[in-house]
Amino acid sequence: MSKGKAKKRKKRTLKRFGQFIKTKLRQTLHRATGVTHFRWMTRQDSRVRPLHAQIHGKVFTMAAGHPTEGYPGQPFGCRCVAKPVKRGFFSFASLFSEDEGGQV
Repeated sequence: MSKGKAKKRKKRTLKRFGQFIKTKLRQTLHRATGVTHFRWMTRQDSRVRPLHAQIHGKVFTMAAGHPTEGYPGQPFGCRCVAKPVKRGFFSFASLFSEDEGGQV
């Protein structure tokens, strides 16, 4: 392997590791601050995966996450983030209507 390819591979590996650490840190902070639900948020660009585009804006529990994708940022190369949903700021019932997909 040439030095250029090895350098690119190392950079890509470090970036993925950084994303993994950032995702785990967010999960830990959300749970530690009492967040029980999150809204799945994508970057809303052309690189978003079709499934992630479908679940953009949907609410899931911190305990379970999405049935196949888990927590935003966990799937390999995922750039999505979890936006915390806290009680008291709005009606929880409106989040879980059948129009929203009935998550949780």
